Amino acid sequence: ELFWKRVGKLRSVFGIMRQFGLLATRNIPGTPSIVDRYKSTLYQLRTNGGDVLDSTSIAFDKAYVVYTQGVSELDTSIKVLINNAFERITDINKASVLLKNFLEILTEPSLRAEVSKKRHLILEHLTSGIISMGKTLEATKAKPPGFRNSLQISAAVGWSRLLGAKLTSYVAVLKKEQELDPNGKTVRQAVMAYNKVFKQVVEFETVWVTAWVEGARQDLEKVKCGPVLVKDGRSLHVWIDEDYVVAVSAARQLTIMGVDIPKEFHTALALHPTVTRHKQELQDVLATYKATLSAMPSYLTAITRSLTTTVDASLEPGTTPSLTWASTGLPHFISTAYSALSSLTNVMHHIQVITSDWIGQTLSTVGSAVLVDVSAMPYGLEGFANAQVEHVEKQPHFVGKWSGTIEKGCLAIVDVIPKAEDEVIDKGDVEGLFAYFHRQLCREMIRSTCKSLDVLRKLLSPRDHPSAFLTKRPPPLFTTALHLTPQGPKLTPPPDDFKRSLSQCGAGIISISSTMPPWASLPTASVFEEVSKSREVMKKLFKLTGAAATIDTRLTRHLKRYSKYDHLWKVSKEAVIKAFLATNPTVEQYEETLSHYALLLKQVKALPDKVIVSPFVLELGEFKGGLVGHVNMWIAGYLTPLHARAQRMLQEICAMLDSLRSKLKPDHVETLQDFSTLVAATNQVRERASTVDHDLYPIDCHYKLLEAYKFNFTSTEGYIVSDLRYRWRKIQALSRASSDYISRVQLFFRKELVLDIQRFGVEVIIFTNRFQMFTATIDQIRAQDALERLRKYEYTIKDMIKRLFQLHAGAKLFSLPFERQPLLEDCEAEFKLLLSVYELRIEVAEEEEAFSCTLWSDVNLAKTHTKLIRLTNAYKMLPTKLEERKVYSEIKDILNSLQTHIPLLKLLSQTCIHRRHWTRLMDMCGQQWSLQEDSFRIKDLLRADLLSIRDAVEELVLCATKEAHIEAHLSRITAQWKSRQLVFMKHPKGWGDILKGDDAYSVKDALEESQVQLSSLLTSRHIDAFKEETKLWVVKLATTSETLALWLEVQAAWMHIEAVFSGGSIPIQMPEEARRFATIDQQWSKVMARAKQSESVVQFCCGTDLSVLPSLSEQLGECQRKLSVFLEQKRTLFPRLYFVSENILLEILAQASQASSITAFLPTVFDGLTGVCISEGAHPTITVLESADNKPVRLSNAVACDGDVEVWLEKLRLEIYHTMHDLLRSAAAELSLLHSSDSIDPNLFISERPTQINVIILQLLWTMDVYSALSAPRGEQRKAVQDCTRRLKDIMHALIESRRTQIHTKHSVDGHDSVLVCLVHLTEVWQNLCAVRNKEPLINLWEWVRLVRVHWKADGNTCVIRNVDAELVYGYEYSGYKEQLVITPLTDRCFITMFQALNQHLGGAAIGPAGTGKTETIKELGRVCGRFVVVFNCSNYMDSKGLGRIFRGLVQSGDWGCFDEFNRINRPVLSVMASQLQCIQTALKRRALEFTFTDGRGARLNSNVSVFVTMNPTQSAVPENLRVLFRTVTMAYPDRRVIIKTKLAAMGFRESAQLARKFDVLYRLAEWQLTKQDHYDFGLRSIIAVIRTTKAALEATSDTLFPKESQLTAAHTYSTLEKRKSVQAFIYVEEDTLVNVLRTVNIPKLVQEDIPVFKSLLASIFPISVERVDSNEMIAALTETATSLGLEPSRNWIQKAGQFYTTKLARHGLLLAGPAGVGKTKLLDMLLTTLQQWGEKHKELRLNPRAVASSLMFGFVNPKSNEWDCGIFASLWKRANSNDSLKTHSSWIVCDGPINQDWIENLNSVMDDNKVLTLSNGDRLAMLSSTRLIFEVEEMLNTSPATVSRVGIVYLSEAELPWWDVCKAVFNSLWNSTEVCGVPHDVLDEVESMFFTHAETLWNECAGLIHRNLPGVTPRHILCKAATDICAILQHLQRTIDVSECYETVLWSCLSSSLGHMASTTGKAVIRDYITAHAPL
Repeated sequence: ELFWKRVGKLRSVFGIMRQFGLLATRNIPGTPSIVDRYKSTLYQLRTNGGDVLDSTSIAFDKAYVVYTQGVSELDTSIKVLINNAFERITDINKASVLLKNFLEILTEPSLRAEVSKKRHLILEHLTSGIISMGKTLEATKAKPPGFRNSLQISAAVGWSRLLGAKLTSYVAVLKKEQELDPNGKTVRQAVMAYNKVFKQVVEFETVWVTAWVEGARQDLEKVKCGPVLVKDGRSLHVWIDEDYVVAVSAARQLTIMGVDIPKEFHTALALHPTVTRHKQELQDVLATYKATLSAMPSYLTAITRSLTTTVDASLEPGTTPSLTWASTGLPHFISTAYSALSSLTNVMHHIQVITSDWIGQTLSTVGSAVLVDVSAMPYGLEGFANAQVEHVEKQPHFVGKWSGTIEKGCLAIVDVIPKAEDEVIDKGDVEGLFAYFHRQLCREMIRSTCKSLDVLRKLLSPRDHPSAFLTKRPPPLFTTALHLTPQGPKLTPPPDDFKRSLSQCGAGIISISSTMPPWASLPTASVFEEVSKSREVMKKLFKLTGAAATIDTRLTRHLKRYSKYDHLWKVSKEAVIKAFLATNPTVEQYEETLSHYALLLKQVKALPDKVIVSPFVLELGEFKGGLVGHVNMWIAGYLTPLHARAQRMLQEICAMLDSLRSKLKPDHVETLQDFSTLVAATNQVRERASTVDHDLYPIDCHYKLLEAYKFNFTSTEGYIVSDLRYRWRKIQALSRASSDYISRVQLFFRKELVLDIQRFGVEVIIFTNRFQMFTATIDQIRAQDALERLRKYEYTIKDMIKRLFQLHAGAKLFSLPFERQPLLEDCEAEFKLLLSVYELRIEVAEEEEAFSCTLWSDVNLAKTHTKLIRLTNAYKMLPTKLEERKVYSEIKDILNSLQTHIPLLKLLSQTCIHRRHWTRLMDMCGQQWSLQEDSFRIKDLLRADLLSIRDAVEELVLCATKEAHIEAHLSRITAQWKSRQLVFMKHPKGWGDILKGDDAYSVKDALEESQVQLSSLLTSRHIDAFKEETKLWVVKLATTSETLALWLEVQAAWMHIEAVFSGGSIPIQMPEEARRFATIDQQWSKVMARAKQSESVVQFCCGTDLSVLPSLSEQLGECQRKLSVFLEQKRTLFPRLYFVSENILLEILAQASQASSITAFLPTVFDGLTGVCISEGAHPTITVLESADNKPVRLSNAVACDGDVEVWLEKLRLEIYHTMHDLLRSAAAELSLLHSSDSIDPNLFISERPTQINVIILQLLWTMDVYSALSAPRGEQRKAVQDCTRRLKDIMHALIESRRTQIHTKHSVDGHDSVLVCLVHLTEVWQNLCAVRNKEPLINLWEWVRLVRVHWKADGNTCVIRNVDAELVYGYEYSGYKEQLVITPLTDRCFITMFQALNQHLGGAAIGPAGTGKTETIKELGRVCGRFVVVFNCSNYMDSKGLGRIFRGLVQSGDWGCFDEFNRINRPVLSVMASQLQCIQTALKRRALEFTFTDGRGARLNSNVSVFVTMNPTQSAVPENLRVLFRTVTMAYPDRRVIIKTKLAAMGFRESAQLARKFDVLYRLAEWQLTKQDHYDFGLRSIIAVIRTTKAALEATSDTLFPKESQLTAAHTYSTLEKRKSVQAFIYVEEDTLVNVLRTVNIPKLVQEDIPVFKSLLASIFPISVERVDSNEMIAALTETATSLGLEPSRNWIQKAGQFYTTKLARHGLLLAGPAGVGKTKLLDMLLTTLQQWGEKHKELRLNPRAVASSLMFGFVNPKSNEWDCGIFASLWKRANSNDSLKTHSSWIVCDGPINQDWIENLNSVMDDNKVLTLSNGDRLAMLSSTRLIFEVEEMLNTSPATVSRVGIVYLSEAELPWWDVCKAVFNSLWNSTEVCGVPHDVLDEVESMFFTHAETLWNECAGLIHRNLPGVTPRHILCKAATDICAILQHLQRTIDVSECYETVLWSCLSSSLGHMASTTGKAVIRDYITAHAPL
């Protein structure tokens, strides 16, 4: 029993094994995992069951229990699999097969029962499918769905056959079910439904075929109707009735489908090939004829008219009804046409041979001829002129021959034309042929002339010569010689003669065409006239003239090599030698200097005799000779003073020898003096004996040096030099003899000397006693007498001192003792002291007397005080021992008395002291004086003892001073207001006189100031004399101030209201207010009339009755209130008017009757509109919208522009909505029909529909494809994914190829790029989805759900945008063309956040640094959702009132608002904004239709409204109560590589991924390795600028790779191989173009030291690309302009100008940075001038923002008038961006000055892609494409990264413009103004040469001494200032004197002053020494 139980279990296991084995063999989705689980369960049973046949073992039983549990779980899984498999039945047959498989496999009863239940479900689906098929057939009965390339009847039959086949496929299922359940209700219902629908299908086909046969019989007969050709305008087309073609095609298709059709249809099918062949033949004839006519040149049209007429005549029968496709004459007609056409083609072939082989070769010969002879270069001036004359004389023979050949060719063409007998070709036609080829001859002659002029020009410019880079260059063109004149080197002949010769040669080349004989057929045509008038010839001639004008530049540059010799003739030889001599040079220094000139002479002699300075051979022979002469002159100049010094030294030594010889005479000694002389001479010889050789050696050296340089001195000098030593020996012999004599006689002279000394001592004692007696009694006599006696003693003392010195010398000679005379020395000292003190006493007394007798009216106290100071100082310098003398105290008393009185006298001498003050002073002194001018003297005051009442005097003077101040102040105020008048002006619109605003407010301010001053005067204690008058004026001024304030208030209100009610439609709509204002206006006019007649403002305001002003103010306020209500009503009707200011709104309403004038304001309220088309007539209507993508959109219904403007603007908005909805609906319908097809035409996405519709269609298709692929069954999903991938790739490839074609054909590619950008993003997203599709259920992937998906809801007939769980209805706002934003992962994250915010009725906030795309992402979100996004650039000038107006407009219009840089708004305003936003969001959450806003007024609520903000984290934070109202997303790091790759791919780049990687690496390395500069930006905006420039460059490059279709002839087709080569070349061009654009865009902004680093990075990352060398005409034009403006065309500086021009093309905001003095302003002027010369009109508007307050930049609400005052920048902006300026010129707004962050941030929305200036009054002023905003700054310390990233930067360093170029330009300006200033050219040349010779040397010597004091000073500032001063002074002096005599003085003075003013003391010494050495005396 146990064994049999075990066997039963095993049988159960085997049965289950069989079931799962069968399940594994069937391909049923979901079964593999179940089978695997069963195998695992079975494996456990086998492992744990032990011996299965051992019934006593319980291991198997335990394992079996586990096995049955596992099988039970598997059964449950199978049930779930069955339920899931039959839950959604899409195919009945497949479901039936699946049911059959389950029944065959499953053995478990419960499972089979579960499967059997599904049979009923299959029958229900079968029945419902059949019924649905019947409904579908009924719905499509009238219009069955079509198939590709099928006709309607074929579609109907095919549709019926398709439905029948589908019904037939259900038959097997029905039969089987009938067998299983014959009487089942469900089976019966299915059979009945089947029979009914099958009958409908059969009837459907029968009805359609029958109806078609009846109609098609008539169509077959139309083949017998004519004509076969029809005219479409002027061209013929083959015509065959379309109904016949359709009928035959339908018959053929029905025959193929097996439908029985009548016999006549078979007959028509048999004849149709013949008709088709004839049709093709006729089409070939017409195509050949059309191609012949199109290939026929216009000059042959008239002359071949007879041939074309013949062909037209042969084709004419085909246009008559008599010739049909069934006519028997049709083949003959075709043959006749072929014959006539062949005649025409043969003639055209012969003509082509003549024109190409005969005339063409001759024209080519003419065009390649060179009309100038350069075979014998180099030429002298005369030789060149003669050679060209001879060459010109030879040309008439060749020119005539060429002309005759072409004329004969024209005659041959005329002869080729076949003519009938007596037929004559029209003379005018022949003349037209000759005129054409004559023009060709003129063109080739012009070409030859231009070529010849170019040959000359290139020979003049060796760098432009074709062989300039070869080893062998062409020989020079000219030869000239260099001579040395007194003025310097001079060329003979001079370059100007060669310039004239070249000009004559150019004229001769042009005149060659005058020798060409006229043609007989065109006697009046002149080749010479055409050549001479040709712009190309004139341009080449101007270029030749320009090149000729620069030949002297190269000569000048070469001559600078000889500038090292300039000092030989330029520097004053005399001055240099003088400076040299001033240093007292030694003979060695002489020898060194002379050796330098000897070396210089050797160098001069080594110069070559000839050098080549293209285009000249320069002969230097005579120049060398002149240099040798100058060097010899310099040597002689140094030898002359050397000889003079040698002579002087020789004379001195000879004089010394002669003097000694004359003194050494002992025989002549008689007195003691003679004896002393002899002794002295003997001693001198003895002293000089040791030094005489040292004195004689320099003389020998001097004369040896003179002899070495062959200086010519006399033979006598040589003899004297050689005899010097002999003479010295003779002197020594005389000295020895004199010494013997002195020893013999010296005793006698000694005794005499002793006696004289004794007698002198006695005389001294006697004199001393007498003088001491006098000094003891000197105080007792008068000072004057004492002084006279002192002067007598003076002579005695001097004589005794002289005798004392003589005796002392004799005693010293004989070595005798000599005692000093102290008594005599004491007397001398005391005498000097007494003499000085008595002289001072007399002077003081005289000064006192003169001062006291001076009249008070004549007194000069300042002069007296000066004298007194001098006397006091002299008194203080007297020795202290004189204090005992009486005279000393007398001097002291007098000086003290004067010093104490002088200050009081100064006080009393003030002008404020009047007679009343003198009276009070006399009362205080108790004296009476006569105050008459002729009697009142100083002594009167000195006697009055003023010192005793000093304080009272000072108080009196102080009181007088205060009274005078009050009186003067009061007089000034009264005089001011007695004469101050009101200033009136005419109203700008002619509405009468008004007060001039600035003057009136200045009067008001002055009134307030005067009132304050008068009130201050009343508080003074010195006002008593003027108190009443002051009070009177206080009352007057107060009354005037109040009246004037009210007056101005009324005037401001009147002007505002007057502008509203002066015209337009507003007075009609507000009649009551208009009448009220008319009354106000009358009263106002009367007030103004009286005011104009008043004499002063005070008189009018105080003396006139102005009680009417308060009434006027009240009434005007009422008018203003009613006007505000009126404007609010208008805005409510069209809420977008809230986004414009009140002034613009009034302007719109005033012009409401003129619809065309309103179009200028449409872009401010409609996104994407650039204009509209308005029909003409009494009732204008808008029919078409215009946008930037040149795709006009026709409105579904025209909008009438009648009635109120706000009403029809709202209608226009609604009609735009409906039009965009219709376009998208039709496109979606078309897409739904094409979705199921295998391929889709890519032109669907680049159609003429608006770009936004094309993008939406692409997104719809992508969503449908991806959704289908992701939701496909598991087994079919792989194929669905592959199909979706293939379709995306096909569309991508087709669009890229189309994009390249559009580049080539120069079509608009902007819309195409938008589609491609979107497609690239969608493709990448699909690839990412494919990478993760196996990880979870596909349709629920987060990667899918998080995407922005576009769906078309057929039930709602609208488009919806979905993201995660949020869904938005598409807004259908017309956005025109906007550059498509690249969607990156960062953008997707932002979109998710913003969609969730919209879903929760919150705001969205994007936070991140500048350049991360915050604002653009918000705008892109609006474009994706079809919403109007209004961008506001926030600033600290925004107030809560303006924000409230904006919010009111948003909530009523349903638009989105984007507040850019939101946290720049002031914090108090943000707090108010929080409450406003909370109010709106609360209403949105309540789903209210209306709500009450924070201002207490109600407003409609459009639920589509939303508010977004962008914030920079570096700015201030927002309040927390405002932050919670937004969902925030951080946008820190944009995905730059993704953006670059997508943009490049959209532009057609094949290697976009690789190039994007390199691009990104380059910018990252640049950020790391370049220096940190404030103006560097390698962010997102810089990348976009590079991409846009690359786009333009690539469009210009593509023409060279992809030829146009018009360039491909029949003999040459654009083969596949050539296409591949072009594509390969294009890949290389892509990289090369990108590299050159990277170089072009970035190098201009780099500083000098970073340029090599950047180029190195570029070369390492793009190794195969090389720098493209382009011939840039702009550089040449800029160079020419700079020369004409007197500027020095420095190559680097000119290149910077070219770089600025290139940057201007890519950016609308530019910044020109660089230090002062590098030519920024001149660069802009030069570029503007060049563009003007090119015909591009430009206008510069310049301002200095630093000189303007921030509020005055953009505008403010004037608190005085309560009106909006437009700022300076805003006014310039309006002028530059007006529609008139767009038509006439381009505008540059230049902000020249430092950048301030207060105002630059307000321009962020201008400088980014918005291009809109947002003002705080609500105005949003758009920027025209022709306008540029330029900043010219020195540094960018206050510039934020946001500003730097928005502008294109060009940096000018000092290296681009060296200081000498600036100075050269300064001298050029003086040269150009020579006619005005009159300075001679030779003087200018000399000044310029001297300046550049000395300026740099002088700077180098003292630069360090200047830089230590002033680190910012450079030679650019100092030396350019010196050059400017030189020019200015020369111009000024030339008016009065001849500057040729003083220019050197001017030069040195300016150099010394410019450098010396900034140098230290040491530096000034260096400058002085240099100028002393080089400047003339």
